[in-house]
Amino acid sequence: MVAIISLLFTLSLALLVTRVAAMALMLTGMSREAARFQARSAFTGVGYTTSEAEEVLKHPLRRRIVMLLMLLGNAGIATVVATVMLSLLMTSQSANWWLYGILLSSGLLMLWYVASSRGIERHLNKVIAWVLKRWSPMAVRDYVAILQLEGGFAV
Repeated sequence: MVAIISLLFTLSLALLVTRVAAMALMLTGMSREAARFQARSAFTGVGYTTSEAEEVLKHPLRRRIVMLLMLLGNAGIATVVATVMLSLLMTSQSANWWLYGILLSSGLLMLWYVASSRGIERHLNKVIAWVLKRWSPMAVRDYVAILQLEGGFAV
């Protein structure tokens, strides 16, 4: 029971971390889709090499956000693997394995609903944006992108 609850807690924490990171990337000027993709790819460690990923590397604040995501992602994946193994071992030894299966399935369904709900995402993004603007140094702007100074041009 404890392993299943810790697994659901770890997964919900991972969901929250990627949402916060995506909002932080959006506040630096990235589009919503690009920020969500870059946050998830950095958290899971897949590292796609796209022009969007190169834009993340050029911006100092975005680079710090992505580096923090990489560190948290490694710890999160190790925790999830360990808790899945524990929950499978505990469930296979229990007489009420079906009860643990129902608990795990219902918890995963609830997390899937929260992750895919537009209304919850909209309200959560408002709260995350307010918190980030209030208590973090998100004033760093990408002046190269704003002034479109690419290809060696300068003002």
